[in-house]
Amino acid sequence: MNAQNDALSEKLMHLRVMMRRQYVTNHGKGFGMLLYGIHKKSAGNTMTITEVSQEFSVSVAAATQMVKMLKREGLVDIAKDNTDGRVTRVKVNAAGEVVIRQVETAMSNFLNGLTDHLGADDTAHLDSILGKILTYLATNDINPQGEKNV
Repeated sequence: MNAQNDALSEKLMHLRVMMRRQYVTNHGKGFGMLLYGIHKKSAGNTMTITEVSQEFSVSVAAATQMVKMLKREGLVDIAKDNTDGRVTRVKVNAAGEVVIRQVETAMSNFLNGLTDHLGADDTAHLDSILGKILTYLATNDINPQGEKNV
């Protein structure tokens, strides 16, 4: 890597760590954003474990463990599908909704502070750059076929 890429890599890693800290709830890292993601994707309905795995780009086994963790914390309800007993459905319950509201408040406070700090022009520029990054990531396989992420 060249010096510019080294600096960018370091900033991106630092950004990831700092962003994770923004949305930590009393339930620990990951709970809030996982719940928020399930809530947003399901739009108040249920999601299957397979849908959770696809949404978070993890294996079905990992999604199962994530959902079990939320269930142990009392934040979701799980039930077998009425028509196909092999399918497990997940729904955020009332306790989970409380955590989601905390995450939404934290996200809103963070984004309001960030946009105030950046100003309108830099916020619009950041939005444009993030859109380009997401497009790049969605259309480019950055790992050669068969290689695992490091």
